[in-house]
Amino acid sequence: MDAQIVALSPAKPAHDRVVSFLVAESCLTYPIAENGLDDRCARWLASEGQWAVAIVGDDVAGIAMTLPKPDGGAWLTWLEVRPQHQGRGVGTSLLAWARATAGGELTIASVPEAASLYTHRLPFARKVGGVYIA
Repeated sequence: MDAQIVALSPAKPAHDRVVSFLVAESCLTYPIAENGLDDRCARWLASEGQWAVAIVGDDVAGIAMTLPKPDGGAWLTWLEVRPQHQGRGVGTSLLAWARATAGGELTIASVPEAASLYTHRLPFARKVGGVYIA
């Protein structure tokens, strides 16, 4: 079954629950922001970046977040697929959304523990100065 990509908005209370759930379930460790929150939650509450989830059937299968770069394009700062949906193209669909919404070059800037995803699963990405460009 193909993933449907749905944009999220901090203006919609139901989306708060989705982001909170996925951050809590995440197997990745992100820095803590100045306000004491996980960096992803802090950015959500500040309405920073663009967010989307992948829906498969009735299930939220994954999430992606991009932040605009000052010189154009965007940083992909979070892409995660829930374990039961991995290996089914969900991450590829989320990456396609991120590339389409970047408005230019998409630079992958994620936590170190996710680096193997980019080196093994994104053969088209090129490493430039310590970051991956998709």
